[in-house]
Amino acid sequence: MGQLCVQCRDRERWQPRARKCLPCLFGNTAAAKRRRAENYLSVAVRRAVTARDRGCRYCGIAGDRNNPLEFDHVLPLIAGGKSTVDNVVRACRRCNRRKRNRGAP
Repeated sequence: MGQLCVQCRDRERWQPRARKCLPCLFGNTAAAKRRRAENYLSVAVRRAVTARDRGCRYCGIAGDRNNPLEFDHVLPLIAGGKSTVDNVVRACRRCNRRKRNRGAP
């Protein structure tokens, strides 16, 4: 009889070195899938933000092939932010990387 997973108590797919089962190890549990669905950036939100923001909201640079704009959460998801039009902006790669998981600069 195998050991129990420390996270979900699954005995079937337990991995001894990780002390977790395979779904927990790779984030394929029902809870992980639910979190990913909650944080999904919908097409409607992407279109609305793109129409609103023509350039980087932090430095004002216009996006082009060499400097593409990315979607950025003003209040990060890990801090309780949601994927809504009010919380998502377009940012250049440099500003988005500089901001990381902090609030707006």
